Amino acid sequence: MAGEGEDEAAVIERQLEQQLQEQRSSLAAVDEALAADPSNAALLEVHEELLAAIKDAEEGLLHLKRSRLMKQLDEIFPNQEAAPQSPEVAVEP
Repeated sequence: MAGEGEDEAAVIERQLEQQLQEQRSSLAAVDEALAADPSNAALLEVHEELLAAIKDAEEGLLHLKRSRLMKQLDEIFPNQEAAPQSPEVAVEP
């Protein structure tokens, strides 16, 4: 059923949003620790890993939302041909 797929997508979106919030909170804590010890190699490594994880989660969330919106458009305009997609646009945080 379409409703089940939409519910599953919504659950995944919420999980990704929660994950992003947690990762951003962790990044803020690591930033504070780095302010006190900017040469700490372990903290620098965790900082880089968090930045990469946040980027990946943001991209995943963007794709999920885009897909959901495209499905909604298909439901609203079922007989319309798909418009050519624009090239990927990088979103800067």
